[in-house]
Amino acid sequence: MPGGADWPSVSVVICCFTEARWELLLHGLASVQSQTLRPEQLVLVVDHNEDLYRRLGVYRRLTGALLGVEVVENSGPRGFPAPATPE
Repeated sequence: MPGGADWPSVSVVICCFTEARWELLLHGLASVQSQTLRPEQLVLVVDHNEDLYRRLGVYRRLTGALLGVEVVENSGPRGFPAPATPE
């Protein structure tokens, strides 16, 4: 596996908000974790969905999956802000 000073440091943030895309979410996480250049940090942000946040915790405990994934709840405003428009 690549590593060392010749390779960039990579962090990945994945945002989610619904359990309706559970399988797609798990597939996306597995895809990121299987890349040749693995992220130094992988953060999964759950946007105002306590059920999804709890489900991820249960899934982690029961399967041992999501190792190295930091799962956090969005404590700020719901959704994503619109990009700033250049003046």
